[in-house]
Amino acid sequence: MPVLNLSDKAILNLANPAKQIDFYDSGRGSVTGLILKASPGGSRTFYLLWRPKGKRGTRQHKLGRYPVLGLAAAREKARKLQVALQEDPDVFAKQKQAEEDKVDRTFSAVVKEFEKRYVEKNGIRTGRVMMQQIEKHLMPTLKDRDINSIRRKELTKLLDKIEDKHGPSMADAVLAAFRSLAKFHALRDDGFNSPIIPGMKRYKTKQRTRVLNDAELRAFWNATEGMGIFGALARTCLLTGARRAKVHHMKHADIENGVWTLGHEDREKPNAGLIKLPPLALSIIENTPRIERNPYVFPGTRLRGPFSAWDASTTELLRLMRLELPDMEHFTVHDLRRTFRTRLSRLKIDPHIAERCIGHVVGNTVTRTYDLWEFFDEKTAAFAAFAAHVQQIVSPPPASNVVRLPVAVAH
Repeated sequence: MPVLNLSDKAILNLANPAKQIDFYDSGRGSVTGLILKASPGGSRTFYLLWRPKGKRGTRQHKLGRYPVLGLAAAREKARKLQVALQEDPDVFAKQKQAEEDKVDRTFSAVVKEFEKRYVEKNGIRTGRVMMQQIEKHLMPTLKDRDINSIRRKELTKLLDKIEDKHGPSMADAVLAAFRSLAKFHALRDDGFNSPIIPGMKRYKTKQRTRVLNDAELRAFWNATEGMGIFGALARTCLLTGARRAKVHHMKHADIENGVWTLGHEDREKPNAGLIKLPPLALSIIENTPRIERNPYVFPGTRLRGPFSAWDASTTELLRLMRLELPDMEHFTVHDLRRTFRTRLSRLKIDPHIAERCIGHVVGNTVTRTYDLWEFFDEKTAAFAAFAAHVQQIVSPPPASNVVRLPVAVAH
């Protein structure tokens, strides 16, 4: 390695070499171990030669590029590093770790990576809702925080506020979103300890058993009569026993010759597959207004999406039903699905057919592997029987005016 009496003038006058040349520092004020790399492209860069403790050979540590780092500054930096190496031979390893630790760990940065590398990459079905919950309930408070510094105490207080304002169910949904985010980050940061522990959930899930009786079914049918698209949607939920989300996203293209193909997405719960819609359900669908360029059977009022005013419409449905039944117990749209299944048993439908009608898995692993029959005709008969049953309840035939007289008994 050639020696060069380094000075600003000498560096500026260096001709560009045909290949990279390293020059030892020499001259007045020189520092042993300081070198200047001159490249064919014209760059001039300072490095410090150093020897790791207990190892053979030397290493090079980059100090900076000239003239951003001047000669005097480079010599001073080299001297300080040599002193630091004498005091702690691992100083460069520690500096490297410190640089790695400077990776942006702000909550907002981690959320961005989480959305890109977990939610979008894996096509998480609930990803959109999860990101909305994070953005609305967590981001305002935690946006600029180092995620590694978030403690259980402050997360608990934040969940308390969410519970007070939006209820325990929402607090648990936000907790679940944070848990997924924390698991994602823990895989990428050895120093992260999640603040979540068992027992932080607020909502104690209770198995619902609510089904509508005959009077409530009549009140439901009467109330939905004048509720437009929501009324038609709710009635279809009842008549098909399908999950709300499947009816909600029903498209005209999914129905052919009266048969509704429910479709199935990754990570989605099983469903009935194909449903031959009974005439009552078909008439409801056919009489629902269509919006141009909107593919959904039950369209929303904005753009091309499906119906969306669930909360307000459900509240109005309950209000209308209680005009007829003032003491009626609260129920949810999902209770219509339970009502459907319960009444199939009342109609003496074979249990394994009734379960298939609502998309439940039937049989053990061996049975499901070898028996791939769809039971389409049997399910069709079950849906038709239920529709007839509902029609008989909500529109009973007029009472006969013929009075049966008691038979005279001879004495």
